[in-house]
Amino acid sequence: MISFSQDGLQKWLASFDLHRFGTAYACTIGVICCLAYAATQSPSSRIRWWMLVPITGLTMTTARSVLDIPAFSPFRVAIGMTLGVNLVLESINHLCIRKVFIDLNKRPKGESAVYYALRQGTDLVFNKRLIGTAHQVKGVPKFSSKDPSYVPSRTQFITFRATRAILLYLVLGMLLREPPPEIVSFCRPSDRTSFPIRLVQGTVGTEEFTTRFAFTLSYLASSVLFQILGHDCISLIAVGILNNDPAAWPPRFDSITTAYTIRRFWNPFWHQDLRATLTCYSPLISDNILQLPKKGVLQRYAKIYLGFGISGLMHIYSDLASNVPLSETKAMNYFLLSATGVLIEDLAIAIYRLAVPDRGSAGQPPLWQKVVGFLWTLFYTSLVTPQWACTLVLGGTLPMPGFPRLESSTPP
Repeated sequence: MISFSQDGLQKWLASFDLHRFGTAYACTIGVICCLAYAATQSPSSRIRWWMLVPITGLTMTTARSVLDIPAFSPFRVAIGMTLGVNLVLESINHLCIRKVFIDLNKRPKGESAVYYALRQGTDLVFNKRLIGTAHQVKGVPKFSSKDPSYVPSRTQFITFRATRAILLYLVLGMLLREPPPEIVSFCRPSDRTSFPIRLVQGTVGTEEFTTRFAFTLSYLASSVLFQILGHDCISLIAVGILNNDPAAWPPRFDSITTAYTIRRFWNPFWHQDLRATLTCYSPLISDNILQLPKKGVLQRYAKIYLGFGISGLMHIYSDLASNVPLSETKAMNYFLLSATGVLIEDLAIAIYRLAVPDRGSAGQPPLWQKVVGFLWTLFYTSLVTPQWACTLVLGGTLPMPGFPRLESSTPP
């Protein structure tokens, strides 16, 4: 458990190794300044394009420096992705595609132009879902599904998220240790034949099915809980210290009850931090570069595959930050297979609608369809997730900061 002996709190805080990311912090300040200056220029100004040069250099410096830091790998992934790989793509979108314009004439009375521009530049860096803007991404969860207009008070917000953050930290601290021997054996099977082939051959036993489902659920659950913990901690700083409005920090994930298809698993259930980037570049490539028809099946699924493909490329970096060698990364496979899952279920739904034209009133599907959808989503997710998740689990993740490493009982 957490020990407060000797230096106590200071030693515990130092175990998080956040002080090691100084290069990333400095580069991010530089990016904020560049964005703040460039976005005050005319949307047609060439200065916006020129400012991408230092922005690219700074974000890539962040991404590269993070890989050299011996810290808790989820921290490396979060900082390297958020302030490095993703930020350079977001900056291109902000300045040259969406062409965000910071109008200094609209700053609050008494606020200096420099401070206003820097504040807006900071928002461009950290407001991934574009909360509160005209371009807010689709699928941002509400604080209450029963009352979409509900926003908690500052006291309620801080109390709830602080309590949840403490509980999640303690739970994850016990879970994020060395993988147990049975998981190592599962991820390093003696039979290298792929699971789908063995499934078709009928050589997959009940025990392997159970292990596969359990592994997939535990991996996704720990990923969701860790991201909620990080989101809670950052939002507590933003609302409790920086005086942000709680409305600017809605939940990171929607209710799991919304994830009754693979499409709905990715939106609205999953976090939408990359959605602004993906929905910017996939249409840009399909419409302007590939010049596909503006409407139709080809264009629709090209955008889906491009979106998942871009996400896969970005997550190759997250694999590297998780100590997975480039030759062993399975990120691209995972995301392209996820896109294929959307295609399969859309085809199945289309066939069902042709076979059963009279399906009653539109709206929420009946309970039996949701149950079938959940079973399908669980089955397909457990089919494609382990090949990627195993590389991450075996990548040598350090224990949760503040918790000691267990004596390894896994085979070499």
